[in-house]
Amino acid sequence: MICAYVVEPGPTQEERIVRTQLEPLMNDRDWARLLSAVGEGPKAKEDFSKLPHSLLVSGPYSDSSPVKKPLPHIFGPNSGPFIMSPQARAELENLEPGVHRFHEVDVIEKATLEKLGRYSFVLSLPRLDCFDMERTEWDRGNVGYLPSVLGPKGRVVLRRDVISGRHLWRGPNLFPLSAKMLCSADFRKAMEVLEPGNIKYRLKGEAR
Repeated sequence: MICAYVVEPGPTQEERIVRTQLEPLMNDRDWARLLSAVGEGPKAKEDFSKLPHSLLVSGPYSDSSPVKKPLPHIFGPNSGPFIMSPQARAELENLEPGVHRFHEVDVIEKATLEKLGRYSFVLSLPRLDCFDMERTEWDRGNVGYLPSVLGPKGRVVLRRDVISGRHLWRGPNLFPLSAKMLCSADFRKAMEVLEPGNIKYRLKGEAR
């Protein structure tokens, strides 16, 4: 059976939540613009040189609170980009060699300035038109001339021809699916071996 899960990398235990701050400091708009510049297709090295070189992390309650160690193997906002440990990155590259692009940063605890290791941003996740829009049952609204998919209200059917052999991807460019990260059962299994119970997964559907 081929199925897909929505990945929600926030830790299931509150004390393991990781707050992040880019270094040098960059606001969300500039960060999004820069990710877009380096995220699509082959780009020159100078694009990557503009990306932050460090990531300051702190605990869930304030910028000065310590993080619970070791850090999660995957963390970051649900809409991405994900931040992966070397072990999580190795698992992804083993499943999908040569597919994903990464940008390494030094992860530093903000309260103590302790270096916690090299982690990687996962850049340019492929965007797949993975839902069978005709056979999936949706709640819909109207945004311009396109249906706005608000969420499944029943059966969810995925396109086998699109997701077969895929392991981590973005949803199609249709709100709010465009903000979702999805993964295969094999990727979920690999992460559960590394870090049981820390990452939340929601079954999104099965391929037909």
